Amino acid sequence: FKQKTAYEIRNCDWSSDVCSSDLSYEKIPEAIPERQRREARIALREARIQLLNAQQLLTNLGFQIEPAELARLSDVERVKFMRILGLPAEIAQALARHRSGLSLPGVKRLSPAAAEALAGHAGPVALPALESLHSPALAARLRADGATDFHALVDIGDDVVPVLAAADRPLDLTGFVARTSTADRLSARTAQLLARQAGGIALPNLRELDADVAAALATHDGPLALDGVAVLPTAAAQALAAHAGQLRLAGLGELPEAAAVALAAHRGPLELDGLTALDSPALVAKLLRDGRADFDRVTRLSPEAAARLATHPGPLGLDGLVAADDATLAVIAALSGPIRLAGLARSEEHTSGLQSQFRISYA
Repeated sequence: FKQKTAYEIRNCDWSSDVCSSDLSYEKIPEAIPERQRREARIALREARIQLLNAQQLLTNLGFQIEPAELARLSDVERVKFMRILGLPAEIAQALARHRSGLSLPGVKRLSPAAAEALAGHAGPVALPALESLHSPALAARLRADGATDFHALVDIGDDVVPVLAAADRPLDLTGFVARTSTADRLSARTAQLLARQAGGIALPNLRELDADVAAALATHDGPLALDGVAVLPTAAAQALAAHAGQLRLAGLGELPEAAAVALAAHRGPLELDGLTALDSPALVAKLLRDGRADFDRVTRLSPEAAARLATHPGPLGLDGLVAADDATLAVIAALSGPIRLAGLARSEEHTSGLQSQFRISYA
């Protein structure tokens, strides 16, 4: 049988519900035995010491918080708060003397001093939950330890980017890729880091793509989606041709001949689902090789591109084509397989000619 003390009666868990005024021993009824009042005084003193230590630690980290404010946090909230604040430098310095592997799965942020201390750790260091990294020394250390899991990183310092970008293996940069996906422009240095991502990269908001950024992204081995790019300079197209993975540029409606020829040399599968003008026979040949047979968004087709389409033995979709000159129609007529021409079929200008030349499939 254990009799509860006054402190235990008032606070089952002081850390989740305590403030110094509540623990004032002067308020303890006189009827409570002296032993319980003595224990309450000891508990009050310990609580005050812990609160002051916590306040000093927060102050050292650059966060101002009153003991009463900290006291009102629940245990779960306090743990979350401390994780946000990061690992104190003095603790990191003590851990640096540890000789074997060190794993800190709960640490999300590090002060500069703490990061430098961990960089000098004698054994391997694992920080899988780290969200912010601004220490090149620590980044180099993590790389040297073979770390590839940086999925939680969203804030990466400019000096750290080239260190991680120099990794000789793919990295999990899921958080950084997700944050970067909202940007409408990229630096070549950021693109170099993105290229180390293990898996696909989607940058739907990227509007401008210069040759340096394109060259950096082209070193990525996985799928690359740049659906926000509406204008592709020839130099950027030439740089992207070196990309070996799947490349999607759904925002492109038209391509200059030089850019189209450059993309036709792309090493991996090429998707241009937004294309409305098809003028380059080299690009048509590339798309057909990649299994493309649906060109329903194309509204303009050159005779040269049509001639290349005519060599395709299977079905083709050109429902978006609403106008074509006689030369183009004559070339299309040579197609051996079925073709959908719903747009031309609805055009009074071309209806009679189509009926005499084609087996029309209506959409």
